[in-house]
Amino acid sequence: MSFYLQQGYGMSKINEEFSKKFRDNLGIILAPRSLQVSTDISRLEKHSKQLKKNGTKVLFDPQFYVPSTNLEKIIKFPYFKNLTFQTIEFNNKHASKFCDDVINYQVNQMLVDDIILPNRYINAVTSEWLEMQERFVDCSLNLKNDKKAYLTLALGPDVVLNHGAFDDLISNCVNYDVDGFYVVLKAPNDMFLIDNEDYIYSLLDAFLSLRLAGKEIILGYANQQSIIYSAVGVNHIASGNFRNVRSFDPDIFAEVEGEDDEILRRGTWYYDGNSLSEFKKEQLSLAYRRNIKEFGPKCEYCEPLLDAPNPAIVLWKEPSAFKHYLFELRNQWNNLMSVKASERIDAVIRILEKTTIHNASLKNKGFKLGSRGFNEKIMDSTLSALSAIKEDRKLDLRQLD
Repeated sequence: MSFYLQQGYGMSKINEEFSKKFRDNLGIILAPRSLQVSTDISRLEKHSKQLKKNGTKVLFDPQFYVPSTNLEKIIKFPYFKNLTFQTIEFNNKHASKFCDDVINYQVNQMLVDDIILPNRYINAVTSEWLEMQERFVDCSLNLKNDKKAYLTLALGPDVVLNHGAFDDLISNCVNYDVDGFYVVLKAPNDMFLIDNEDYIYSLLDAFLSLRLAGKEIILGYANQQSIIYSAVGVNHIASGNFRNVRSFDPDIFAEVEGEDDEILRRGTWYYDGNSLSEFKKEQLSLAYRRNIKEFGPKCEYCEPLLDAPNPAIVLWKEPSAFKHYLFELRNQWNNLMSVKASERIDAVIRILEKTTIHNASLKNKGFKLGSRGFNEKIMDSTLSALSAIKEDRKLDLRQLD
């Protein structure tokens, strides 16, 4: 099992359908923010029990990203009870108990298979933050079971792009007595698909170092570009329905308006695995009208759309679009996981080179990738970072098992 569903708003039915279909070859990361404000937390606990009955691995993200959050759906969870967050006082008096409460809730109420340790989102490493996460790591040493413990690393772009500080952080993480890390990343300039090769290279470099140290990595809030990190040994990715669970933004954990804004902005998009891009139905219809039908691969969720003479008039709604995206992304990730780890970087580069040729063909036919396209700049940056890490750490890449 290497692919997780990242639970977003309204994903319970998708969770249940996929857990029955894939059973022991799927994981699901449940989370407080996915609840409606009026829903009791016991509903999430019951959901976890049902998923486990289906044979699905369950984790729980405590979402401690913004400790001073006023978001009711998060702070009503019991480990937030009576929590007043002031960094120094919290570290000295409350951090250990808070982490114990988080762990106990996950184990006793959510019945998780493994533990996700909490952590605060940061965009600059401070001594207080390092002290806090070290206290959380110490708490995990008291676990009296065989569950793995993953420390959350919720990092802003400035952390990743500050090479010296980021290298020091990864060096510290290598020595932490945890099984691995649950990594969530706010992208530079709030990009969905990233065109910054320096940023991508830093992540590839860091993930490879963690993996060579024997640490597992779960990359949360993932999207189609995230498949490249299989090249350096990342074990798992997690992705969800709406864009806010495919791209991490700490602001949504403090702003009550975030969910409504997401609903206002949302639309039905088709994820095209051949181009690593997403298209509206109207884009597909214009392409079909011009006899451009190079989209796919087909699956049970997208077949009604792709087989129609005019995709624009097909009744293909959000649930089908979400399930298709997650089904296809899961397939892409699992296909890469079937490749020997030390050879995955070549497999990833081949996929991107093939996609480059495909997308150039679309462009030559007058089809534009659009606002959610894996465009030339994104492709060039991604391939540049991969080629650089392949050259700079070729001996280390051979050590991946």
